[in-house]
Amino acid sequence: MAAEIMGVPDRYRRYDAEEPIDACPNCGQSSRLRRHDRRVVWPKITHNLAPLFDPYAMEEVWECLLCKKSMIIVRTFEAGENQEREPVAASILYPVLPPKTLQDEAPAAVTSLYREASVAENAGALRGAAALYRAAVEQLLTDLGIPDGKLGRRIEQLADRGVDVDVVTSFHEARLLGNWSLHDGVEFSPEEVSDVAELIVEATEELYVIPAKREEMRAARAARRTKDTPSTSG
Repeated sequence: MAAEIMGVPDRYRRYDAEEPIDACPNCGQSSRLRRHDRRVVWPKITHNLAPLFDPYAMEEVWECLLCKKSMIIVRTFEAGENQEREPVAASILYPVLPPKTLQDEAPAAVTSLYREASVAENAGALRGAAALYRAAVEQLLTDLGIPDGKLGRRIEQLADRGVDVDVVTSFHEARLLGNWSLHDGVEFSPEEVSDVAELIVEATEELYVIPAKREEMRAARAARRTKDTPSTSG
């Protein structure tokens, strides 16, 4: 059977992608994948390889056409009236995805929660990831000296301090994602969880990285002025 070629699927769930829309987990480049093999790994069947009407899990082996390295994906399908249907979940068995992290300037406690959230996200535990990304925002507010209280009100205090409205909006996105996941049992799509993770990165850039760079430049200017100032001794 000829190997299939398709665009890299969005979060490795979609079958209908005609253009590269994501990155190879090995080389990180936008690419196309060639499927070499697939098999139903649950429930165990031997009579055929056709999609089932009952719930099932399919393991697939793909090769990136750029780096030539392989990836193994397991897709989970719910029961359905049609054999061809969209998976409800997908996870990468290989390669093991490294957790996302924050910039060096971010507080260590915030980075720790963020990395743990990313581990949960990579494992497909999306509600756990949402809760931990929310916790990272809470810890960040504590680091900024925002008093304890309702998270929504704490976030609004950032606006009172002149923080960019985009940062405030991003933190509200993380708050709602976590709240609905924890209290209402809502499971968001992988794309929504990933978007919130990226919003937190952008917020820490604004709150920590840019101020640190400005301070570094100020210190460098001061050092140059001190060096260039003529000595008055003697």
